[in-house]
Amino acid sequence: MNKENFFELFSRTSQPTPLLTNLSVLDKELNGVLPPSIVSIEGPTQTGKTESILKVIQKFILPLEYGGHESMVVLFDTDLRFEITRLTFLLEEHLVNFSEQNKNKNKKQKTQTSDGNLEIEEQTQLSEETLLNQTNKKNKGGDQKRINEIVKSSLSRLFVYRPITIDQFYYTLLWVQSFMKRNNNNRQFNSTKVMSRDKVSQQRGTVNLQDKISLIVIDSISAFYWLDKTYPFRKQSLLSDEIPNLIAKIAEEFELLVFITILQRTLSIKKQIKQAETHSYLPKKLTKKFNYSIILNHNKLSVHNVFNTGLSHHIRKHYYIAIMKTKKNSFTSQTYSYTIENSGIQFEIAEQESDKDLDIESENEIEKENSIY
Repeated sequence: MNKENFFELFSRTSQPTPLLTNLSVLDKELNGVLPPSIVSIEGPTQTGKTESILKVIQKFILPLEYGGHESMVVLFDTDLRFEITRLTFLLEEHLVNFSEQNKNKNKKQKTQTSDGNLEIEEQTQLSEETLLNQTNKKNKGGDQKRINEIVKSSLSRLFVYRPITIDQFYYTLLWVQSFMKRNNNNRQFNSTKVMSRDKVSQQRGTVNLQDKISLIVIDSISAFYWLDKTYPFRKQSLLSDEIPNLIAKIAEEFELLVFITILQRTLSIKKQIKQAETHSYLPKKLTKKFNYSIILNHNKLSVHNVFNTGLSHHIRKHYYIAIMKTKKNSFTSQTYSYTIENSGIQFEIAEQESDKDLDIESENEIEKENSIY
């Protein structure tokens, strides 16, 4: 009989906590995603699939004190769309906004009296503002240096792989599984981390995930579809059998989240939802593993022009989104609107759209497009 140490017992008996993903469409509707779960993000090109996973990655690699999970992330960039400069910008933008919010919060707390009223003397306020103005220039360089350090440490938790064949993808997955097993075996029980876990867990969707891979992202699984069609039968079975089973096994064994992007042809939302329900273009063993599916689509009626503000270009577009919860082949959907701009992708709950509004493409337009599958 194998003996079980205290750390293994603690890991086995502790209940998984829903994790915030930085995507409000998941966080607000589900209060976070409970691992192990597999989430698919589907849509045509340039609808925000990669932007969505960048927001998720940002949440997981940021330190705990800056609203992140401080965990390791594995990204399979099969479409070669990942840009380190874009992720760096999102991290810096978040850190600046996070610091400003904390400063404003601390300022309000300092000026609030025990009666709950704000009593600020004009002279004190002026002197504080003068002092801030004098020290801002001195601290600006220090703040930027601190931000650079946080960004660097955050990016060190991200492992990017770019397999170009289905075999490379499969064997890299096996290596990741082996690495995680070794990492878990080498981790020693640390009482200070367990104590901090209770403190950190008070924040909804945030747990101590340090020194642990808690997210795997595949962008995208569609990259190997047509390549498999030209490969021998042995390699076709990788995408049909071994890979889906391996992904699900890794997610369950290590209680982590898996995000998979899927490229669809340009369809109306209604047709996309129907297509996503069947996933006829993907192996059934893989699609059966999906816990949630997010469908992205252009809303051609509400596309804004690119506008320039100063030195930065803000691209603002409106789309529609539907989230489906898959439970025993039952589907429920909710329509959202979202925008993509420099600060990232932002979701908002939209008013219920009519079927006519959701069918934004005619049958003739659809027939003209070549399917990628």
